[in-house]
Amino acid sequence: MNRDLLERPFDAGQIKQREGHFGKMLDYIEAHRVIQRLNDAFDARWSFEVVEQKVLEQTDEVLVLGKLLAGEVVKSHFGSSRITRNRETSEMVPLPTK
Repeated sequence: MNRDLLERPFDAGQIKQREGHFGKMLDYIEAHRVIQRLNDAFDARWSFEVVEQKVLEQTDEVLVLGKLLAGEVVKSHFGSSRITRNRETSEMVPLPTK
């Protein structure tokens, strides 16, 4: 593991922003940049898995428990997001994939 590379701050130009709840601006790093950082720091010996996911229809949210394995390090964390629905059909709109 290359800890110096792993802990190095991302360049200001790599930090993007998007609008979150209640008009709050959120900073984020694009997934491909995080993946490249992990590949470089762990010589591509890492993995990520979605352990559990649940759609909460009543609140239009999805909850996910993910697990990152990198070298001897194992980290788990929950995340959530609002579900976007088509205005005309009320069908869930899938997230774009790259």
